Amino acid sequence: MAIKTQQYLTMLMALMPRGLLWDDLQHNPDFVGLFESTAEELAILHAREDDLLDEADPRTTYQMLNEWETAYALPDPCVDDAQTIQQRLASLYAKVTNKGGQSIPYFIAIAESLGYQVTITEFSRWTVADRVNKPLYGQTWQFAWQVNAPEETISYWRANGRVDEPLASWGNNRLECTFHRLKPDHTTLIFSYGG
Repeated sequence: MAIKTQQYLTMLMALMPRGLLWDDLQHNPDFVGLFESTAEELAILHAREDDLLDEADPRTTYQMLNEWETAYALPDPCVDDAQTIQQRLASLYAKVTNKGGQSIPYFIAIAESLGYQVTITEFSRWTVADRVNKPLYGQTWQFAWQVNAPEETISYWRANGRVDEPLASWGNNRLECTFHRLKPDHTTLIFSYGG
């Protein structure tokens, strides 16, 4: 929380030595004005320090967003169009917190961080112990998995976005590119859109 100029002035005046000369000076407008200007600068520095604390968090950075993106090799090669500030912040946060994984919850979380709502279907080969109505998947199907997503995912502009950002963007290219890049190499990835 930023400290106000008056609070800094009170602190600075409290640091003054005691005595007749100093007590008289504390009532002199020119002398107090010197401390007021110092207090004002300290309050400005304090406010700037508070702003910089926001820059240390990848979810709230704005002024240092380009530096964060450079450090984490962003924008992602899967992004082929301009991103909104919110999309850039979401990508940065996902990259900073990503620890890797191969589980269904991991890939669903990746999709959510990109703004997609998906489910994942795994396949297994058919054996004689399976139900009669189970699909007859061969041995290679045990390495296949399917991402189920809406036909079009729309990302809307937010009130804290910039005025030069589009009001909406849509498409699933980013989802596909990201998943193909992150999927285990030995697996086959299938995308299913719509109902």
